Amino acid sequence: MWKKFSAVFGLALACNLINMQDQFQLHFERSGGFAAIMVQVAVRSDSLDAKEAHKVASMIENCQFFDGEIPESKPSPDQFYYVIRVLYRGQEQEVSFTDAAMPERYRPLVHYLSLKAREKK
Repeated sequence: MWKKFSAVFGLALACNLINMQDQFQLHFERSGGFAAIMVQVAVRSDSLDAKEAHKVASMIENCQFFDGEIPESKPSPDQFYYVIRVLYRGQEQEVSFTDAAMPERYRPLVHYLSLKAREKK
C-alpha cells in the first residue's frame, strides 16, 4: 500500500513541478484597423484550467519569444497592430508587429488572445 501511495504522491508532485514551470502571464493589445478600436486582455495561467493553461504554454513555446527574432514593424493605416508581453519561466519579453509583419508562429497565440479579449466584453 505504501508503494502505491508513494508512487501516486510522486506523480502528483512531478505534475505540480511541471505546472509551476509552465506558469505564465500574458498581456495582449490589439489596436488600429478601420475602426481604430483597441482591445486588450490579460491572461494568467493560474486563472485557467490545467488543460487550457498547458495549451497556452505550448503556444508560448512555439512562438519562441526568447529565441526568435521579430521583424521591426510600425503601425500603418487600416492594419491591426499587436503588442504581446509575456512573463514565462522567469523571463519577460515584449513583441509588437502588424498583421502584415506577423510571423506565422505567432498566429495561433494571437487568435487565442483575440478570442479571449472578445470574451472579456
